Parts: sequence; C-alpha cells; structure tokens
Amino acid sequence: MSHFLNREKFNFWIPKLITKADVEIILIVPYIKTSENVFSALKKANKANKRIVIVYRENKLDSIEKEKLLALENVDLLHHPNIHCKCYYNGDILIIGSMNLYEYSEKNNREMGVIFSCAEDDIIEVKYNVDYFEYDDLLSIEEPLKEIREIINGATLEKKSKITLEKGFKLLTIQTDFELALKHCEIFNKHFGNKVFRPIIDERAKSEGLELYDISCTNYYDNIDLIFEENRLKLHINLNEKEKIKLHNLWKQEYNEFRFKGFKHYWNWHTQPIYIYKDSKYDFWDKNEDNDKKLLDAYQKGLKKVFEYYQKLKKEI
Repeated sequence: MSHFLNREKFNFWIPKLITKADVEIILIVPYIKTSENVFSALKKANKANKRIVIVYRENKLDSIEKEKLLALENVDLLHHPNIHCKCYYNGDILIIGSMNLYEYSEKNNREMGVIFSCAEDDIIEVKYNVDYFEYDDLLSIEEPLKEIREIINGATLEKKSKITLEKGFKLLTIQTDFELALKHCEIFNKHFGNKVFRPIIDERAKSEGLELYDISCTNYYDNIDLIFEENRLKLHINLNEKEKIKLHNLWKQEYNEFRFKGFKHYWNWHTQPIYIYKDSKYDFWDKNEDNDKKLLDAYQKGLKKVFEYYQKLKKEI
C-alpha cells in the first residue's frame, strides 16, 4: 500500500533511499541543486560502490552542480529533453511526487507525493528503521518501472560511471520480467544439461493485464512439456484424447497427492495439465530457498519419480 509524503517526509525518505540501496539508485528529476543532506547521502552511496543513475532535464543543470556530480565516480549522468516527472527508486522503494532535488524545495515548498514498497514489510521496517510499512503488489509499480525504462532509454548518457565503464550500462533494479526469465533460463539450462529452457508468456498474468514470463522446456520428457511457474510446475501431456483418458483413469485409481516425496500434485481432469507444488510440510524448501543448486536438484529428482510413475502407467494403456 502506498504511503503519502509531504515535504518533511520527502526529506526523511529521499536520503534513506539513497544510502540504503543494495545495488543502485535511480533519480529522475528535471531540476537539481542538492542540499548538503542529499549530497552527503550521494557521497556515501558513491563510496559504498553503489551505482547512481541521475536523469535531469537537458540544459537545466548549472555548471557548479554538474561539477559536483561529475566528481562522483559511480554516477551515470544523463539528460532528457522534456522530463518533468520526479521519481526516486532503489529496488526496495519507489517515490513519485512533486519534489525536485532542490535545496529550496526541501526548506520552503509545500510538496506532495507517494512512496511504494517493493520489498517485504519486515525488510523495509528493519532496514529503514520505520514502524509500519506495507508491501505493494506488482500491479502498483509495473507501470512506473516501465516509464522509468523508457525515460532512461530516451535519454542521452552524458557521463559514464566507473561501473558502466567496466561492465556496461545495464541496470539490475529495472530489468523486465523477460530479462529476468532469460537469466533464470541460463541457470536452468546449465543445471539440466541437455534440456533447453526458454521464457514463455504467463497466461494467468496476461489475463490480468500483466506481462510476466514462465520458464518452459518443450518435450522435457517424451511427449511432456514442462513449465516452471511462480509457485508450481505444470506438465502438459501431449497424447491423443483416448490415450490421455486411459492414462488419467489409471492415475486416479491409485491417487495419492503426496506420492512423490517433498511434493504434492493434482491431476483432476485428463484435459488439464498435471500441477506439482512444493509440500509446505517438507522443511527442505524453507531451509534452501536461496540455494538454486539444491532446489533444482530436488526438482530434478522429484520429476524423475513422476516420470517413472508415468512411464509405468503408460505401458498399461
């Protein structure tokens, strides 16, 4: 849920957004004349080797201010011919409002805006030392992130940061879901060897107006396509209608949703895919939620059991 900001709250949150960033800070503001407080935050982030991306309005940055910003080695400085928006983002929080990075505004103007949380509530509360903050779902921030991408793409890169010179201009906090899915596919392809995974559009998200991607492997097992969705696996069985009906009937005769250790599965109708979920009672998943190799090993072993059972029944039809 977004939270309202007035001038005082802008002055509290903008420096925190800058200094608490994990990877990078994106600041899109037409007019810049940094206060001591904001510039101190920028210097701190610069010293911590965080990438700072600043987009200002073309011809609206005086030489003194530009020199200050150019002195920060981790600043990417861009200008845009016609931006008027004020937007601040660090991957955790997104601020949209009326305030420029202008010292006079910090001290005198009546300002209004909103702040969105892109991380879990407890992370924001502990990391930013605030009492209450509620997570905003993807629908709340996807359109602003798309606009940020388009503004940066349409801007002119005036000065490259040290990070850009070494690694190229590739921002991590505003990657599209397709780009993230491609990265996941690289991990899956490396782990699964001969299997080839590709991103495909998530039909559930598409029906809600979102462009999200799942990870798919066509013919992962003979006549079966595998799709990794956000919280489940989906197996599409590519047999003719009669074969699927026979197979489904055999499957239902000995039905046990917890047949495969660590998973629960559902195959309610022969026309539907087989859906496989992690068994929440199996503490392995929580213990290894950040360990890609162990998780993919577990999925691979689980799928092997599913396909062994599938092959056993298929011989009977």
